[in-house]
Amino acid sequence: REEVFAEGLTRNIPAFSRFFDAFGYSHGEITNYCNIARECGVDSKTVKEYYQILIDTLLAIRVEPYNKRQSRQVITKASKYYMFDVGVAGYLTKRHIVEQKGAEFGKAFEHFILMEIVAYRSYAGKDFLINFWRTKTGLEVDFILGQAEVSIEIKGSSHVDKRDIYG
Repeated sequence: REEVFAEGLTRNIPAFSRFFDAFGYSHGEITNYCNIARECGVDSKTVKEYYQILIDTLLAIRVEPYNKRQSRQVITKASKYYMFDVGVAGYLTKRHIVEQKGAEFGKAFEHFILMEIVAYRSYAGKDFLINFWRTKTGLEVDFILGQAEVSIEIKGSSHVDKRDIYG
């Protein structure tokens, strides 16, 4: 927040502060700009600008939906946004994960894997897209790398069932 304020990237500091808090709680989820705008007291265009500020200042990463084939109906055209660090995200939301189970652990583990993929892409000098895929029927793949050369489904569980790998 301090960097954004210091650079004067936003004029409405209270609204941006509310947005940043909302982002902390919704990072890694499919973004609903209208809901966040309503929560922050700004319009959805401003929320999109706020997300762009976070991306430009390297505080967030955008993951777009994968939609190469039009034959399947994709549930969303909205992106997912992740904070630049899984630990910072946990701290800002006051979510302290103690056990390696449950939805909160799964969300944090997915975020951690994304950060590892981003680090690999940078260190290896690779240039591939990172997307996610989800249909109207609920099938989902957490990350699609490149032009669907690699699909990654992340499960934060000690037991993975066969039904967990469909998507």
